[in-house]
Amino acid sequence: MALTGPVRRANVIVRDMEASLRFYRDLLGFTVFFDDVVSAGAGGRILNVPCRAARMVVLRADEGTVGMIGLMELQDAAGLAPPIEPAAVRLGEPFLALQSDRFSELVERLEAAGVQFVNHPAEFQVQGRRVREFAVRDPDGLMINIIESTPPSPS
Repeated sequence: MALTGPVRRANVIVRDMEASLRFYRDLLGFTVFFDDVVSAGAGGRILNVPCRAARMVVLRADEGTVGMIGLMELQDAAGLAPPIEPAAVRLGEPFLALQSDRFSELVERLEAAGVQFVNHPAEFQVQGRRVREFAVRDPDGLMINIIESTPPSPS
């Protein structure tokens, strides 16, 4: 038996909150659930990174509170590692997998915005389902995998 519940929120440390909001809110269509500046104590203690303060924005795709994305911009933080190199995929690298019912529209929107694709849409069959997927990088290099899956064909 699991000692935790489902993933409530995936948090991403970002360099530029406005650039990240343009990606997640404006391009992917998430809505803002929470937006506030938290004290240096809260942001710094959670991550063990000295900073002046942290702006936290929590986004959601629907009205639920499971599967949200948190964006955290640390203000005047010391000792942060460099961002992920977008040209390579690394062992242990996390990525977000998001379902889309508006797959083709999303591809067009991201292409028009000049977002760099890790791979362009590919289509394949999995357990009788038609699946289409692609991956892009957010402004800080985090890979985002977009998936469209249709119900299995009747036999």
